[in-house]
Amino acid sequence: MGVLIVVMLAGLGVGGPAEHRGLQLSRLGEIALFLGFGLVGVIVAWHQPRNPMGWVLLGVTFFLVLSSLGSVYAYVDYRLHGGRLPLGWLAVLVDPSWAPAIVLAGLAVMLFPDGRILASWWRPTLWAYLGALWLGGAFAISLGAVIGHHVIIDSSGGLTSLDNPTGSSAWWACSREH
Repeated sequence: MGVLIVVMLAGLGVGGPAEHRGLQLSRLGEIALFLGFGLVGVIVAWHQPRNPMGWVLLGVTFFLVLSSLGSVYAYVDYRLHGGRLPLGWLAVLVDPSWAPAIVLAGLAVMLFPDGRILASWWRPTLWAYLGALWLGGAFAISLGAVIGHHVIIDSSGGLTSLDNPTGSSAWWACSREH
């Protein structure tokens, strides 16, 4: 899993400069976040493969890097090439991979420090957390944009219908505010 993440980061290194946005402070923050979660995840998974903490942290890193890769490719395809590159639709679909990353980061907090839930009464809370409605919401909105051919990418590489949802996607704005 660590090798896959490194390959994906290399893809970001190749695709990132194609955006013509330069190295921004937020990109440095992303890299620090990727390295922090990823390195701790690799160390824990390597030394204690049965402890879910390492795998959860690697999952956070995987989904964050996947989301960044998706937004970079979506920006390059839809903003710079008018949607003519292959698999641009796939980039739009994987861009909201930040949602499972957030869920996994919360799971890591719930499982800290030894990879077990602290008390049995936390189990229903854990299942409710993992089954959160908004997790699939971002993917559903992205899928709707791809199927309906309404893909508009903002300057950060994100799908505009996730930033300003309207119509049948308006519920997403309400769920993010609470």
